[in-house]
Amino acid sequence: MLLKRKALISVTDKRGVVDFARTLQQKYDFEIYSSSGTASVLKEAGIQVTPVESLTGNPEAFGGRMKTISFQLGSALLYRRSHLQDNQEAKKWNIPDISLVVCNLYPFEETVKKTDNLEEWIENIDIGGPLILRAAAKNYKYITTLIDPQDYTPYLKQWEESPHEGPGLEFRQQSALKVWERIMRYDTAIYRALGHKWDLEGATPSFEKVQDLRYGENPHQEAAWYKDSFSHQGFSEAKVLQGKELSYNNLLDCDVAIKLVSEMKWHFPNQESVTVIKHGNPCGVAMNSSLVTAFHGAWEADPVSRFGSVMAFSNSVNAELAHLLVPHFIEIILAPSFTQEAKDLLSQKKNLRLIEIPLKLKNQKETTLRSFWGGYLVQNEDEEISTDWVCPTQLQFQGSQKDLVLFGLICTKYLKSNAISLVAQNEKGVYQILGGGSGQPNRVESFVQLAYPRYKKNFPQVLPEKMILISDAFLPFSDLVEEAYEKGIRFIVQPGGSIKDQEIIDYCNKKNVSMLLTKKRHFRH
Repeated sequence: MLLKRKALISVTDKRGVVDFARTLQQKYDFEIYSSSGTASVLKEAGIQVTPVESLTGNPEAFGGRMKTISFQLGSALLYRRSHLQDNQEAKKWNIPDISLVVCNLYPFEETVKKTDNLEEWIENIDIGGPLILRAAAKNYKYITTLIDPQDYTPYLKQWEESPHEGPGLEFRQQSALKVWERIMRYDTAIYRALGHKWDLEGATPSFEKVQDLRYGENPHQEAAWYKDSFSHQGFSEAKVLQGKELSYNNLLDCDVAIKLVSEMKWHFPNQESVTVIKHGNPCGVAMNSSLVTAFHGAWEADPVSRFGSVMAFSNSVNAELAHLLVPHFIEIILAPSFTQEAKDLLSQKKNLRLIEIPLKLKNQKETTLRSFWGGYLVQNEDEEISTDWVCPTQLQFQGSQKDLVLFGLICTKYLKSNAISLVAQNEKGVYQILGGGSGQPNRVESFVQLAYPRYKKNFPQVLPEKMILISDAFLPFSDLVEEAYEKGIRFIVQPGGSIKDQEIIDYCNKKNVSMLLTKKRHFRH
């Protein structure tokens, strides 16, 4: 006689488990072992269940904290079916040959999202589940381990394709890897949550795949989007309302866009801002009390680069804004919300992505992660802007320029190094970036070849002496100041910190140029 196939089913997530268990039993003649909660659900559906206590030899205890951990169950999962001594010992101790384990974990991450109650967190730390899963995955040569209800159908398909053998080795290996990945994320989530709760270091990232992307930076590169399993901020809570699938480069541009307008709101809570991003750099930024006016200021900054750009708004996009946006080719629009009228108008642009995403809150202690050959670089995000400025030159900055300097520092901070920006306030009271230069080997070229020509082309009506030039890092020589002076610029902002600071200050005094030192740099490589 053929021995009955045996499965252990003990799940917290009971989606699809009844139909799956019924198919196992009726079509493939499985005997099903199950623990209390799952056993009750299966019995109510008319499925015959063998209580797991008949295998463990022990009752449930301590409010369900103890039910599956035992020598008998561990042995059923761990003994090697092709090993003579293991088989002799399994027969001696009446250990069953379990070939399928269906198990998932207590919802710890979901509990953390719903409540701050530490006791509820602790009770949702699964002990028996990881033990069962680890043991079964270790013994993948003989046991298939299913941790996700979405895997039920592929598993049954394995039986349909091979009615006598069942799942092949490759399927069991893939299933085992899925277990190890899930347990890794689960343990890291516990570590991070409790570390945060107890004010200890809990910053190790844990990643959960969101989706595969169409491609990476280039079409021949594969890419995927992962989210931080423990983070409930940013793009983990964004809603894509319409448009084609997001790409790798899209997401990088979106990150810069929403962070820039968020940071403007931190420092200017009564103002609205709009940014236009192209290839990770802001080519248009403007701020005003009116979001529509700010849009016009950002949109006119670079008529060439704005084609196919990513835009972010600091407040809700309404019908008036939507009417202005519809005629143009824009890849993505991000905002905290869109009115229904705006969504209806923008829906005619089928490929345009609309993303509802809350602004980033200040002091979130975000961690950034970048890879390099053979390792990773981890740092806390640059969320600070210093206002502890000094003006060491004879020509002083005016108090009325403080907001414009702060606006310009935020703009410059999001340009790639070496970054130079030219900012001004127009006759309507709009703060604008008039020209930006970024990504050059030296900042003189960022100014002479990029920032200044863009300003001259798009804002010829603005007098140079009305602008402020801002550098992301200190000036090691006076060459940039000399170039700026020759072009009529009289106000310069830089971090300071060069051994030649005094030499540059002396040059400024000689030419009646005002220089502000912020004492904090903002490289963006």
